[in-house]
Amino acid sequence: MEVHNLLGPGFLESIYKRALLHELGLRGLTAKTEVEVRIEYKTYQVGKHRLDMVVNDSVIVEIKGVSAITDVHMAQTLSYLQATSLQLALLINFGGPSLSWKRLIKSRG
Repeated sequence: MEVHNLLGPGFLESIYKRALLHELGLRGLTAKTEVEVRIEYKTYQVGKHRLDMVVNDSVIVEIKGVSAITDVHMAQTLSYLQATSLQLALLINFGGPSLSWKRLIKSRG
């Protein structure tokens, strides 16, 4: 919330990502950006994802700067969970007049 309060809406996602990375560091949390995840299909690598951020090696953070979070954004973030061993993701949107977010949990299936 601090990042959105200080910057407000209208910036590129990369600006919010750098600001959030700095804010997390100020609060003693570790975060990695552009974490590469391989996508496999029947043991064959078919592609890669680049995660916006992984915090404390346990939470994926997907950053958006759009007017509203859509089902496509949630599906994208869920696919990141499916491609990793992580269980929790936060989809954070800085683009609206108010900060919005969704907490997504990996389904067991």
